[in-house]
Amino acid sequence: MNKLIRVSFVALVTGLLACTSSCGNSSNQASANVSDSTTVAASGTAATTATEEAPQAETSTYYSDDLKAYGLKGKVKSVAIEQTGLDELHISIRSFWPLPDDKMSFTSQGKFVGEPHDFGKKNSEGLFVSWSNDDDDGTERTTTYKELNEHNFPLVAEMLEDGPFGKVNATMSYSDYTYDDHNNWTSRKVTCKKISYIEDQPANDSFSWTETAKYIYY
Repeated sequence: MNKLIRVSFVALVTGLLACTSSCGNSSNQASANVSDSTTVAASGTAATTATEEAPQAETSTYYSDDLKAYGLKGKVKSVAIEQTGLDELHISIRSFWPLPDDKMSFTSQGKFVGEPHDFGKKNSEGLFVSWSNDDDDGTERTTTYKELNEHNFPLVAEMLEDGPFGKVNATMSYSDYTYDDHNNWTSRKVTCKKISYIEDQPANDSFSWTETAKYIYY
């Protein structure tokens, strides 16, 4: 009888020890799983916060209002425009501003260097689309962009001229554009259809030339 009690007692103690060991391991494993889960969640939270706080890229392609006025994108320091293929008879044609061989310059903040161009008119987006200039002989000339392309450069322009040699009504079309990495045009072809009114007798004239633009960026 006593021997039976002792055997039962030993079995009971052995069972309790086995249960304690098993439960302890389960508890430790559960704790490890909770710890791992918390680490993943914390990492995910940190990543989300970093993403939300990351600086956003500028959506505008124009660095300043002055640069935008001329349709210039990026941090342009200067731009020079040249015309080739125009003879002396047609050298007065103005398809852009400034005049041929002139150069426009801007500060590092995008401000126009020099006197403001108050001769022009801007559209609702702040782009120059019309301007007037005079020649030394008294000729008055107004050029107006009638249509712009997807980069806000002209496709069609109209020039009206009135001077000592009569009136001129010219339509210019722009084609064969090439662009740099900032989407500023670097070359284009201009075709002009001009009607000169001398003593009320129209004289038709059509001719083309090439324009190139050279940029320096900050």
